[in-house]
Amino acid sequence: MNNIWKVLFIILFSINAIVIGTIGYKVITLPDYDQLSEPSTQSKDSNLQVVANNETIEKIINDNIDDNMYVNVSTSGIEIETLYSVLNIDVPVNVSIEPLVKDDQIILQLKDIDIARFSVSLDLIYDTLKNHVTLDNGMEFSDDAPEIIIDSKIFKQQLEYDVTIDEIDYKNDKWYFSVDGLF
Repeated sequence: MNNIWKVLFIILFSINAIVIGTIGYKVITLPDYDQLSEPSTQSKDSNLQVVANNETIEKIINDNIDDNMYVNVSTSGIEIETLYSVLNIDVPVNVSIEPLVKDDQIILQLKDIDIARFSVSLDLIYDTLKNHVTLDNGMEFSDDAPEIIIDSKIFKQQLEYDVTIDEIDYKNDKWYFSVDGLF
């Protein structure tokens, strides 16, 4: 159960790290004002496009989660590996997810859950989560499929900038973001 929150935190932290890194890069590479010949024509509402690869997202996530959890982001999929303690016995849990972007929503599709090397019915686990877990505002369980739907407006509320996840294409090693109102 804590794994879902960790994944959501990791996604939020990844976006935050990309934004901070982009701002830092822009600040470092700004030309001297003496070298500018004319004022910038860029409007205040323009957005900055950011592209990250799987390795960057994986490193950001793994640097900021518990030591008993590991997230593997590759072109073949996204796997979360953790240990869940039951009666002082560490039980390995592996979760496969597929993140998608649809309109202004991020959809975390649960693909497979493996507990102690036994594949558990995804529908059973999802129904249990849906019936016993209350998600924060902006997040909800789907009624149609084993998915957690995240309204991307919650990122805008958490960050100083208007960050939008435009596309998650981990199969082609690309994560696309845009930051509006930065300049």
